[in-house]
Amino acid sequence: MRNLSVKQIYTHSPLRNYTYLVYSERSGEAICIDPYSAEQIVNFLKKNSLSLKRILNTHEHKDHVAGNLELKEATKAQIFAHPKTVGLVPGLDEVLKEGDVAFEAEGESLKALETPGHTFCHLCYVMGDATGSKEIFTGDTLFHGGVGNCYRGGDPKTLFQTLNSKILSLPDHIKINPGHDYIENNLKFSLTLEPENDLLKEMQEWVSHHHNEASPFEATLGKEKKINPFFRLREIFNDCPDFFQSMGTEIPKTEENLFIYLRSVRDKW
Repeated sequence: MRNLSVKQIYTHSPLRNYTYLVYSERSGEAICIDPYSAEQIVNFLKKNSLSLKRILNTHEHKDHVAGNLELKEATKAQIFAHPKTVGLVPGLDEVLKEGDVAFEAEGESLKALETPGHTFCHLCYVMGDATGSKEIFTGDTLFHGGVGNCYRGGDPKTLFQTLNSKILSLPDHIKINPGHDYIENNLKFSLTLEPENDLLKEMQEWVSHHHNEASPFEATLGKEKKINPFFRLREIFNDCPDFFQSMGTEIPKTEENLFIYLRSVRDKW
């Protein structure tokens, strides 16, 4: 039985942001991850008799901190983020480093995971209990079917290293909670690379008919390994070598170089 509940809030923002609330139904304590619309969040808190204790930001970009100050004023919650976001995150009260407990209740906790790449100030939050990790809030590090861009203060080589050393070391059953709803476009892009991938086609069919605010697409890390092109670099290279021809013959076709090239192609797609 779940001790903590997770509420995904689709914000209807131009960038299709998600905000998350994690809360205990028993105690009424809650935390918010990446507030966009304070009004949306406060309405949910009031409707469910919840008290917001903390605001956690994954990184400093405006669409992930837009609701910070208004929400802080309305709830008196403290704001936490990466140490390098000092002066960048509105209303920041305290910083979190690798392994710090961001929230703990009902035998479950959220711990900070440093995940540089999209920016160098990025944290993911891993939720779990004594038996292991259950969910991860990935901000703009990992999306359903894609990964974050790196042209607003990040670095694709660093993101590749983060994904391989931090994200892919997590269990396959962990649920991915991304910072944006990009699944439709990401699947379209993936199918340009792997048009015969039956699982991708199946996922696209489901998304086109069923994915909405009330019934959102969900995926574990294990599923992402099967549909996310940034986790399938070697398979795509083996099946579609022509796609990588414009890299040139002088660049070694390491997974890191394939990742950097694929990220650059996705940026222009």
